[in-house]
Amino acid sequence: MGAFVLKQAGLSRSQIGKLQQMPWQDYYQLATNASRNFKGQTNSGRRRGFSPVVDGHYLPQHPYYPEPTPEAADVPMMICSTMNEMSPSRDNAELENVTLEQVVEKVRERAGFRAGLGDKAPEVVKAYAKAFPGKRPVEIRSLISSNRQGTVALADAKSKQVPPV
Repeated sequence: MGAFVLKQAGLSRSQIGKLQQMPWQDYYQLATNASRNFKGQTNSGRRRGFSPVVDGHYLPQHPYYPEPTPEAADVPMMICSTMNEMSPSRDNAELENVTLEQVVEKVRERAGFRAGLGDKAPEVVKAYAKAFPGKRPVEIRSLISSNRQGTVALADAKSKQVPPV
């Protein structure tokens, strides 16, 4: 991801310090574009980019999967998540006017940072629309794309340890 940011900025590795001199709004736009390019070129259903990466050196393994690390086992944890945090319209205002049928097609192909729902898309969209009757289609898409399975899985994994969650 870092290489994509540098490429987007037109900088070499030795010029990385120049990123800190940019106004935050410029960097945010540059990083958003780099992230979009990164995702497009890596064709991954999982989130990649601005997040911790298990590299075997600085982060030798996930703190809780497949087994908890000794460093994390004794640390109490508070877990929260923000429902509907990243609307698909955050960088494309036209998506504010999508229909439920368009949502079905979008989540059929891709659901947030995950692969698409395929033939299950109509059923999932219908279930979310029923569970959240006051939500607009763009909000339904956002809810589907940002469900909190990872948060629940982390809470489950951590709850098997001694410290409170």
